[in-house]
Amino acid sequence: MTTSHHHISSKDFSKVTLRKLAKLNIYVIGSTWLPGNDGSYANGMTGYELDDNGCGKVRTFMGVLAMSGAK
Repeated sequence: MTTSHHHISSKDFSKVTLRKLAKLNIYVIGSTWLPGNDGSYANGMTGYELDDNGCGKVRTFMGVLAMSGAK
């Protein structure tokens, strides 16, 4: 079975970033909403669900960029 990035990632991340992630066998498979520091979802942010070599992870936008090695 082949894995590919979820369509949400193509509008949020550049093709270069997605290619770098794919070379590391990391794919954005979905998104979710993370609560803010006060525990309220009203002050939250988008979290990206990742398939990292078969291991599920959730990272923020900046966290995904850091995983890709982008500066």
